[in-house]
Order: sequence, then structure tokens, then C-alpha cells
Amino acid sequence: MNEVSLASAVFFVGLVEVVSQAEIDSQVLSNANIIFNTQLYDPGKEKPKLPIPYDYVLWGKSVYYGWEAVDEAILALRDTSPMLLLPGRKCQNGRAVPIQNADFQKAVKDLVAFTDKLWATAQTRDYEKVSDLSEELNNTCANCHKVYRDVQPGGKLQSSSAGGGIAQDRCNPNTTIDPNARGL
Repeated sequence: MNEVSLASAVFFVGLVEVVSQAEIDSQVLSNANIIFNTQLYDPGKEKPKLPIPYDYVLWGKSVYYGWEAVDEAILALRDTSPMLLLPGRKCQNGRAVPIQNADFQKAVKDLVAFTDKLWATAQTRDYEKVSDLSEELNNTCANCHKVYRDVQPGGKLQSSSAGGGIAQDRCNPNTTIDPNARGL
């Protein structure tokens, strides 16, 4: 873990009681989505116009846009990911986040390490190269999701919340997935 990520984790230790797994996941996901968006849009295109009538959300997109938004998303992804390992947090279903599991720890470590590669690539300002890394980012996230998030009773993979299984079984390892086959 780099010094910035470690400092972020230490700073947020006091927030363990108020920061849920879902809240951290939403931070990670929203920043990952900015990276995924490079598959559709070149961040180097022209600046968006200010919204009329004025809208704070749309205004924010006109202040932080393009490569600056991509850079900030990568840094936020890097700095918030170690928070996934903070002790005492619960998943949406009340289960403890499995921070003691070696494969969960490795998945978080791999995500943080991947952000360094993503950062270096983003600095080239070649949106096609960043876009190409979107799939690798997806796979890095999926290494954990298919074990701890996208499962239903009986260990079957589930890609939707139909029947409530996805929320009920989060943070409960899917034992049908071979750790060696998922890159962990």
C-alpha cells in the first residue's frame, strides 16, 4: 500500500462506525464509472458549457471535466480502496466485511496496485489506452465481486438482485469459485 493510501486509511479509521461497506462501495463504483466512461467518450474533448438554468450537479461537471475528472477519479479510487479493509464495518445484510480473508485482502491490494498502472496510462492523455484498461479494471473488481458480492444461496453466481439473494449473501464467500481461477 502506498503512503497516500495508508494515510487515507488511517485518517478514516475514526469513521468506521459511520461508514458502511455500501457507502465505500458507492465511492469506489462512482469513480470506477468515470474510468469506464472513457470507453464511450474522449476526456480530451471540449469543455461542457455551464447549465442554464443553473444546476449544481451539472455545474460540477463543467468545473471538473475531461482529463482532470479522470485523474481525480483514479486518485479517489486509489485512496478510498484501502478503506475496504477497515475493521468493524458491515455489509448491507449485517455480515462483517471479510477483511480477515486473504483473498479479500489480495483483491483490495490488487485494486490499489492497478490504480498506479491506470494513473501512469492516464498521464499519457491517450484515451484509447485508458479505455483499454477499463476492461482490466472491470476484471480487477470482478475478482472480488464474484466471490463476495454476486452470490446467492448455494454459491451460484447471480448478476441481479432478483429474489434478494445478492443482498442476503453479500460478504459470504462463494465457495464454488476456485481462488486460483479468479486471479487471487
